[in-house]
Amino acid sequence: MDNNKSVTQIRLEKDTHIKIKYIAEIKLRSLNAQMEYAIEKYIREFEKEHGEILIPKPQ
Repeated sequence: MDNNKSVTQIRLEKDTHIKIKYIAEIKLRSLNAQMEYAIEKYIREFEKEHGEILIPKPQ
């Protein structure tokens, strides 16, 4: 596993799960890859509107 990735768990409504899984299959992605793509797209759109989200450097 990539050490730069965090493991998380998400609970979805059944219909949402079915729909995102369908989109993943159409795009030839795993469910995890599709969700990662969707989240990254959402962050890009948010930052475009509100500015870059700065991540503090570890000390």
